[in-house]
Amino acid sequence: MAAAAAVLVLLGLVQLEGYGTLLIAPFAASAMLAIAAPDLPFSQPRAIVGGNVIAAFCGVLAAMFLGGNILPPVAAASAAIGLMFATRTAHAPAAATAIVAASAEPSWWFIAFPVLAGTIVVVLFAAIYHRALFRHAYPKTWV
Repeated sequence: MAAAAAVLVLLGLVQLEGYGTLLIAPFAASAMLAIAAPDLPFSQPRAIVGGNVIAAFCGVLAAMFLGGNILPPVAAASAAIGLMFATRTAHAPAAATAIVAASAEPSWWFIAFPVLAGTIVVVLFAAIYHRALFRHAYPKTWV
């Protein structure tokens, strides 16, 4: 059941592609956590959205200021991990978001689209999934 739900949310992100690409690899792991392990702190909206946004910011910043070699992805992931712990938004897949951002060298818009928009879709889908099918209260807290 969880695998089918993950397929649905990822297909949903692809379907929204007419507005731009919403699917990046770390979102598959974010969806898995929100769907299969909804009670974990790493699966809560604060962690999923906040962690990915912080990581995207670190990735874009590193790409802009550290050049195009191995240093930007390493620096971005390291900074993102530190900032996520400092802000209580730790979300393991977000470290990969930092690497994607630093490697792709996107513009500042990458933070809003696909990262912010995509993570909101993942969280909303997980909330609907848990409440509709299991009457399970996801998330435990929105902040």
